[in-house]
Amino acid sequence: MVEITDAEIRNDYFRVVMYAKLAEHFANRPLAPGAGIEFGTSNCVIRGMCPGTTWEERNYPPCDITEMGYWGECDIAVADQVLEHVREPWKVFYCAGKSVRQAFIVTVPFLIKIHGCPGDYWRMTPECIRMMAEDAGFTDIHIDSWGNPEATFWLNKYWYTDAIMKHVPETEWRAALIANDPGTPIMIWAVLRR
Repeated sequence: MVEITDAEIRNDYFRVVMYAKLAEHFANRPLAPGAGIEFGTSNCVIRGMCPGTTWEERNYPPCDITEMGYWGECDIAVADQVLEHVREPWKVFYCAGKSVRQAFIVTVPFLIKIHGCPGDYWRMTPECIRMMAEDAGFTDIHIDSWGNPEATFWLNKYWYTDAIMKHVPETEWRAALIANDPGTPIMIWAVLRR
């Protein structure tokens, strides 16, 4: 398990392992600086893992991530917690395949409650992401996940990190961060490279 600070845990319990593992991935296999586009701009954490990259934001849904006109050419693209809200996510992978020169970074939730923004349409498995990535022409595909039954229960009962911290003993929520059951993922992420 990579080191995670208390502040990171308290900021976003359900994404903290994902972000830590992505940071470790990029420390071992850094991306070259270039032009980046982030769709959704939920919290911009992944941007900090790509030093030297100049970022543009495309807020979804005003900027339709399934339309080529919003992409242009870029070295790196990020869709962090966006694809579950897109009616036709396979179009996103098609656009990424045509536009991205270096890497497309995707994160999606899996075992969480329905949340509209404007709608909530999909839960994607790692196999689904791999299929769409391969169809889009990505050949270097790294997919990972984190979750377990306890953390899934807490997420769906309490929904917010601070509520979990109030109601679940610290020893339990810390132990759940270390535990990973690939059959019950809360978060799935992928780094898709050329």
